[in-house]
Amino acid sequence: MKVLAALGRVARRFSAERPADHGGQEAEGSPRPERQHQPPPFQNLPPIADLARGQGFVVLDESWLERSLADYIREDTWALPSPADREGYAPGRDYDYWLSGLKDYLAVKRLLRRHGVSLDAGTRILDFGCASGRVLRHFDAHEKGHALWACDVNPRHVSWVSSFLGPSIRVFPNAASPSLPVEDDHFALVYAFSVFTHIDEWELGWLAEVRRVLKPGGLAYLTILSDRTWRSQKPGCDLYDQLFRKSLVGGPPITPELFAREMPAGKVVFALENARAGEATLFHSLQHVRDVWGRFFEVVEVVPEGHDYQDVVLLRK
Repeated sequence: MKVLAALGRVARRFSAERPADHGGQEAEGSPRPERQHQPPPFQNLPPIADLARGQGFVVLDESWLERSLADYIREDTWALPSPADREGYAPGRDYDYWLSGLKDYLAVKRLLRRHGVSLDAGTRILDFGCASGRVLRHFDAHEKGHALWACDVNPRHVSWVSSFLGPSIRVFPNAASPSLPVEDDHFALVYAFSVFTHIDEWELGWLAEVRRVLKPGGLAYLTILSDRTWRSQKPGCDLYDQLFRKSLVGGPPITPELFAREMPAGKVVFALENARAGEATLFHSLQHVRDVWGRFFEVVEVVPEGHDYQDVVLLRK
């Protein structure tokens, strides 16, 4: 599963061509209009019920299900995004993509229930870094009456969610810098999958912003690459191999010996050459989470491997 995700930008390029007049000659002194490069059209897949299914890589414990898997499939009538529009999740494995979203949706509900929190009708929820709605689609399809909000820094993802998921979802683009066009104390739950694994300079600002939009007692469900993840890295692991292949300008060299040792700092950043905001890969020690993130929130629980090889941190305002 691709880790570098969630916070990319859709590129724009402009043409320097100038139009000719009716005589075939360039109009002297005419302005040079900029022509925006149009992104490729969406190439969606049919709803999950219409796709072939079989044994894949994603394993879902059936005890997590609140009804039959066939019911979840039947309830989700939305198109699936093509692999090009889903941030590298399960390329060529469409059922795994859908099932991974269902698994994370159920994991959120299970962890909240363990702490006595239920998502009743009318609950306001924000998917921060929603991409093309891998998890959001399940809240939309399987819950009734929730007030669902979503945002992403990639406008193409915002367009996809707005066009192809439920019409009641309030989805908007966010900037790389910490600012959400939402009032204080608004959400009962903010969740973010593979987002704080890529936020470097703006980390504290985004923690403060998530805290601002959460209502008192509200919960943040965030995933991280922890020191446990660090110790598990070796050649052949997806994350290790991805980092090894990248042109990195920040962080120590990628070697098996590096990960055999303890993290050299509470936060370790691997930055890409010529990277934009959100294209670094970050590891956070659990001590860093308690010492730094704990200044903004109560650290309620850390779930090892709660999201694939990432850990889940549950925070309360």
